[in-house]
Amino acid sequence: MTIQQKGELLSCFDVASYFLVLVDREAGDVITQLKLQKLVYFAQGMHLALFDKPLFKEDIEAWENGPVVRHLRSLFGGFEANAIPAP
Repeated sequence: MTIQQKGELLSCFDVASYFLVLVDREAGDVITQLKLQKLVYFAQGMHLALFDKPLFKEDIEAWENGPVVRHLRSLFGGFEANAIPAP
């Protein structure tokens, strides 16, 4: 099952927000900007493998430290290695 509505592509921010809501902060779990980039990358890859179509429309770039969605980097890049708060 996907989190898409009516077969429309989500934005990378929709996917990132989904992961940020799932974090169990009371248990001490955190998501950093780098971790979020990798989770979004894996979600895109799994969706492509399972449904033969992308989950979100933005491009993923290969950077030195791993995959990056430039739009997410511009939104969350200021957090660097710090925890990103819930949306």
